[in-house]
Amino acid sequence: MTVPQSRPPDIADGAPPEAYTPRFLHQQLLGVARIAAFTLDRDGRIVHWNAAAADLFGVPPDAAVGRAPAALLRLPGEHRAAFQPGAFGHVWCGACTVPRADHGELVETAWWVYPLEDAPGAAVLALAADLRHLREQGPGLSMGGVLVAGPDGAARRDSGASLLRVEPALVTAASAAAARALAALLPADPATPAITRRVLGLRCPAPTLTPPPPLPVHP
Repeated sequence: MTVPQSRPPDIADGAPPEAYTPRFLHQQLLGVARIAAFTLDRDGRIVHWNAAAADLFGVPPDAAVGRAPAALLRLPGEHRAAFQPGAFGHVWCGACTVPRADHGELVETAWWVYPLEDAPGAAVLALAADLRHLREQGPGLSMGGVLVAGPDGAARRDSGASLLRVEPALVTAASAAAARALAALLPADPATPAITRRVLGLRCPAPTLTPPPPLPVHP
């Protein structure tokens, strides 16, 4: 099923961003995808590395924590500054191919890297997704907080839809559901509320799917 969406109007000062989140039958729509997440401290060392990051990059959490991303991931030189605390004052989203640390298989990776403020012990949040999986399987879908289609590609296969291109983007998704989903990526930590507010304020990760329109994604 194609979800109808229109281009949101320009957001005026003070206007609630939730008003422009994609909706169908008055229910908020969110894409569902497996999201790798890790945080860096002020020295650029990994503090938190979730299970999805371990699966995507082939590094278990106990081997990742305390190390710099460049020691684990062969990131292209032109993208490394985005992971350095204080180097960027804005969100960086982009895509690159990264070899897994365990067996070297290349992973097409979408990135959303957020500089953090007022988050105790955390200076950078990096979110990542497997672009090839999104292109071949598509994201899942939740409507009004209820899972409608899982991120296993069943909905795409049933509909016969084909994604020609998937690119990382940012969209407004300031809602309780989006906040809960973001918090689920992080440990129970004093920094989590500040990180969640920061991401919602800077806009949420959303793969742009061609042909369907972009949806905010959560795990």
